[in-house]
Amino acid sequence: MGAASSIFASDFDRLALEAEKDPTTADVSDDELRETCIELRASIKAAASIVQGAPGSRLDKLGLRVKAQLTVQNNVKLEAPSKPNIIDNSLLFLPAKAVDELGLQPNLDDKGDEERTLWCGRVWQLRALLAKTHKAISEHVEAQDGSVAPERQAEVDEAMADPVKRSRFQRLIGKWRGTCLRRRQNLDFLNELRWANLKGTVVYAHGSGGMVGDNTRICRMLCGQGLLVVAPDGFAYPPNTSMIRFRCKKIKPLLVDSDDVDYWNNDLFYGSAAVGDLTYNTNAGDVLDDPEAFNDLYEKCYQLRRADLHYVIKRLPHYAKLQGFFLGGTSEGAMTIARFDDQRYGGQLIGRFINSFSVEYNYFTPTPEDGMLGGQINVPTLNIIGTNDEYFGAIESVAKVVADSSGDPALEGHGYATLVSQGCTSALVAVLDEGVHGPCVTHDNFLREVFNVFFTRPGAIHHLPDIFKLEPSKAWMLQTVQSTADDTSSCNVTHVHVNKMLFPSQISQREIDHMRNIQGLWFSKVKNTHKTALSRIHGPSDAYKLFNVEIEMEKQRESVEQKKTEIRKMITTLKDSGKSFTRVKPEKNNFYSQDKKRTVNRSIA
Repeated sequence: MGAASSIFASDFDRLALEAEKDPTTADVSDDELRETCIELRASIKAAASIVQGAPGSRLDKLGLRVKAQLTVQNNVKLEAPSKPNIIDNSLLFLPAKAVDELGLQPNLDDKGDEERTLWCGRVWQLRALLAKTHKAISEHVEAQDGSVAPERQAEVDEAMADPVKRSRFQRLIGKWRGTCLRRRQNLDFLNELRWANLKGTVVYAHGSGGMVGDNTRICRMLCGQGLLVVAPDGFAYPPNTSMIRFRCKKIKPLLVDSDDVDYWNNDLFYGSAAVGDLTYNTNAGDVLDDPEAFNDLYEKCYQLRRADLHYVIKRLPHYAKLQGFFLGGTSEGAMTIARFDDQRYGGQLIGRFINSFSVEYNYFTPTPEDGMLGGQINVPTLNIIGTNDEYFGAIESVAKVVADSSGDPALEGHGYATLVSQGCTSALVAVLDEGVHGPCVTHDNFLREVFNVFFTRPGAIHHLPDIFKLEPSKAWMLQTVQSTADDTSSCNVTHVHVNKMLFPSQISQREIDHMRNIQGLWFSKVKNTHKTALSRIHGPSDAYKLFNVEIEMEKQRESVEQKKTEIRKMITTLKDSGKSFTRVKPEKNNFYSQDKKRTVNRSIA
């Protein structure tokens, strides 16, 4: 095999010697041992020819061209791991460049896309698909090389007859198995994506209902913008562990071509309702009836979620840690991100977004300290919340009812005061006009605009009003309410009010850009005189577009009004009941209360 093969052979012998010293190796049968030895020798031979890279070698025939033509289909039969871990069941959202790099069949699109270019599935499903690709290439190699030569088979049989060599090979196989098991505990297999030039990596924390509704939509829009999204699934804990009793849903198979993946489909990943001790749907009446139980419930949920985040972050692919990663979350996940102690990750963390949570002391946080950021104050932070958020808003919400009944300070309904008090060096608080707990229904296209800035220029997010002024079609969206821009301190926090969108969320940004070409329509809508645009349009096509816009806007307004009516009814019922809320201090600190890092880890900053 030449010089290259001798290098690999020496490495093979070195591994065998290490395995011989490893006392934890399990027993292996003779047939399995013989098969593995043949496979290892074939791998050494194949690797040698690739390293040599001579004309006509496998590198020339298979390494690039053939592999680039292989695309594994999503409808192949996949065998789930017998003992899945948290990493295995985490969801991955892969951008188009990552899909091409890994040779996958796209199974997801973003809003307005004409075809599917993204891929989404669980980590174990991606591993299984990549294993199919590897098997196809291996079979092609074997077909080219033919069966094992008789002299090689005789050599293996002779080695198996030697008790010393047999013992060494047994230990080598055990070490090989251990390595494979350890690699399943991390995401290092995604290091291939360092060649895909992705925009970044986001670790996303879903809300209390799992990866449904806006949680999936936000991950899709981030993925569509070129970001790899890793989302630990709190409703897919391994069934062979005690974790399943906390939260559980039946998991759907991998998405295929025949599945409905419409952007507004609320549930793509689950086949049942949620069950478990930590499953809930917050109702203000229930919270007031039993405050102690809900205090305990919310704290348990936080501790579970923050443990998941630490577990996943530590196992991110190496290239993602070097590049830096973002954290983000919605509702319960946003509360987790806000309280999360990220100081041990230093400069690896380059931004966080907190969606549909007000970042202040309320019924969701046990102490005033827990209502503040738990991590680094110099990490760029984006807080998004609607004025009509039914859980954490300042107008009519569960948080307001609980605060009024318990005598807590009046709620702001957003995190501006908190972020200023902590001296955050770059933060934006965006309050969405008439936005509800799921902001995509009213402000989906604004989220895309603000995320596009945040994930490309996170350190400048507090300058968003100035950035938007450069584009007239965006400048109208924001009104600056308050800012620390004139302060002499290093604190840079801006609070903006986001106006109602002129076009319905169902319309994509691409379609909106086309609307701008209709004479007079765009700016007449900005001035709230869009009906006069009817006299300025040219042709039935433009009239049809405008007509559809008005129909969708009316549907959106009706949906928002219905939600507001439900909220008012709940609030009125609670006020008439005269119930009050009492905070219960825990009898003792839990284990994780002593886990907070007091200083930033500068060694990786």
